Amino acid sequence: VVDSDRGLNPEWRGSAPPAPASSSSEDERLMRIANDRDLGPSTTGGVPWVTLPSASDAESDDDDDLDDQAAIQELQPSAESEMLDRSFDQLDDDELERVGELLESAVQRWPQRRTRRRRPSSSASGPISLRRSLRRAMQTGEVIRLTRTRPRRQPRRAVAIVDVSGSMESFARAYLHLARPLAQQHLAEVFAVSTRLTRVTPTLRLRSVRDAVDATTEAVEDRFTGTRLGGSLAELLSHRVWANSVRGAVVVVFSDGWDAGEADVLDRSMRRLARHAHRVVWVNPRAGAEAFEPTTTGMSTALPLCDALLAGATARSLRHVVDALVDAA
Repeated sequence: VVDSDRGLNPEWRGSAPPAPASSSSEDERLMRIANDRDLGPSTTGGVPWVTLPSASDAESDDDDDLDDQAAIQELQPSAESEMLDRSFDQLDDDELERVGELLESAVQRWPQRRTRRRRPSSSASGPISLRRSLRRAMQTGEVIRLTRTRPRRQPRRAVAIVDVSGSMESFARAYLHLARPLAQQHLAEVFAVSTRLTRVTPTLRLRSVRDAVDATTEAVEDRFTGTRLGGSLAELLSHRVWANSVRGAVVVVFSDGWDAGEADVLDRSMRRLARHAHRVVWVNPRAGAEAFEPTTTGMSTALPLCDALLAGATARSLRHVVDALVDAA
């Protein structure tokens, strides 16, 4: 039987039939939600479309905060991605340790240098090795194949200089996490700089990440005090053993450029460092800011003598530092 009043009145709102006496409390709750819905008018003049409530509608008010968690996981930013974009001064020790693990996994390759020695090559181009070609010809009596060579490559030295002064307190620990995989390589040296120079390569080679960073922090007695970059670099370049590690190496300086020493001392040290090193990369945690300008005395003095200036306030920006290190020719 068709109710004509329903067909003649387009503004009619259908109501759900009463629940039977045997229905559970959950069914009554679902029907009550369905009755409270604001249903639009029917476009066909018949019974309007009734949509059953979803599972999220049936939840209590206490679970309203969980609606965002019901979204598709692919659309939700991961916690790890958020951590990579957060500044180091906003991360705790556990998050810094996790960032250090990600940076260690990123340092899979090592910078290579071209040597004067050569090795056989299977390529059809390149210089011909007469000695190897004649040795093969002696086996058959005639020259069948010419042996070509290519340059031999060896790992290049790397030196990391981490500023652990008071202005770098929020970033020094994260930079030590990045310097740890460098220290584990035999051709890498790590130095901490504050008012004087301290070699921290042995402590960073400890197996435990947290123990290595803590031991390195304790080994630097003048940590989180003043900064004398020029005098510390002069001490490094004048040392009878440590100075050899700089020659032909990729030198990465982690500092904000604040220097309490004299500008001419820093200028002489940077000029000497630029002559001895293969490449000098300066990492400034404040270089990523939009209004950043190298106005400090130390940064304005050192910048013309650097091959690259990179930002280093987040873990994602340090990936560019890793690329600049391992891709150095």
